[in-house]
Amino acid sequence: AGMAASCPQACGPSPGVDLGPRAPCNGSLTLGLGGPFLLSSVSLRFCTPGPPALVLSAAWATGGPWRSLWRRPAWPGVLGGPERVIFRVPAGPKASVVASHLRLELGGRGGLAAAGVRGRCQCHGHAARCAARDRPPRCRCRHHTTGPGCESCQPSHRDWPWRPATPRHPHPCL
Repeated sequence: AGMAASCPQACGPSPGVDLGPRAPCNGSLTLGLGGPFLLSSVSLRFCTPGPPALVLSAAWATGGPWRSLWRRPAWPGVLGGPERVIFRVPAGPKASVVASHLRLELGGRGGLAAAGVRGRCQCHGHAARCAARDRPPRCRCRHHTTGPGCESCQPSHRDWPWRPATPRHPHPCL
């Protein structure tokens, strides 16, 4: 994932992130995932124990709208706290989270050392594989569908409108 940061980090930014002395500090980081993904977990590792309050939001497109996923209150400083926080998407079809961008808001200064995002391509059931290393990530579309997420029918297969595939019916484009 790419990262656009707006605050200097206590333990140094990731390579390729420009955090000059004039960078405004509003306590948020935006991660561009390079395409839409079905998220399964987000792992955050901090430089020191006791990370600040966190709000993690997701957006389907650049600029939002943003949907709040998880909130975590600040850990009491006296007690220390975890150096790693993991947010997991609950299992179930209605609990799925599709995002192409993540935003992390810190309730104070925090030194984020690393962020890891796990998920899979959003292919609407029309692909068995995803080329996640391609930029942008692309589904290996089947059923005569096309697009990064198999979200439309191929030009020569538009007799029926596109529909997402289900476990019982692939809904191929004809």
